[in-house]
Amino acid sequence: SMLVLYSDIYLVRLWTVYELASFLSQREIGEMTVVPVLHAVVVCVFFICMTISNALFLLADRFFGNKQLTQLVVELIMGNVSFFVVRQWFRERAAIDVRLTSF
Repeated sequence: SMLVLYSDIYLVRLWTVYELASFLSQREIGEMTVVPVLHAVVVCVFFICMTISNALFLLADRFFGNKQLTQLVVELIMGNVSFFVVRQWFRERAAIDVRLTSF
């Protein structure tokens, strides 16, 4: 099997194109696992959002005292950030599939 850490320049470099072509000439595409480089960014952003949301919740709870309102505001902010990053990840994943099928 082959693990590809995919970015936008993967199919531009000659050696990676050669590597991919020689792998696909000998094996099926199902034996290849493609992981976008953005995957690591998504994981990091998730943990950063969780840490920031916990810190904001503790600070806002201390200063404002309304736990339900504080939790709602923090969840809305961090939920939007998380949604944006995950949406970008899915878009990149779909674009990777299109590029690899047309390869």
